[in-house]
Amino acid sequence: MGAQEIEYQPLLGYWLKMASATFGCLGLMFFVCLLNPSKHYLTSRLLAFLSIAVGIVILVSSFANELSPSRHPTYIADIVFCFLVGITIIITNYAPKNRT
Repeated sequence: MGAQEIEYQPLLGYWLKMASATFGCLGLMFFVCLLNPSKHYLTSRLLAFLSIAVGIVILVSSFANELSPSRHPTYIADIVFCFLVGITIIITNYAPKNRT
């Protein structure tokens, strides 16, 4: 995807594993909220805003690092995914409920 080979460094290996574990745990939180949204209402709202914040960080970082879609196309899907997830959760949590 356009990156050069990186020489192994223990600290970078540690940070990569830590970041991967963190994102994995966040993914599990999203899944738990999906299984029972009424029980995890506040958590899902927090995850929505965090997802949008991550999308903003990725967007700003892509411009700062001068990524080009032709050479690094995957970052666009990451940005779109973050915003879609966050906005979808917000819309479904704030939509008026049909109370009968």
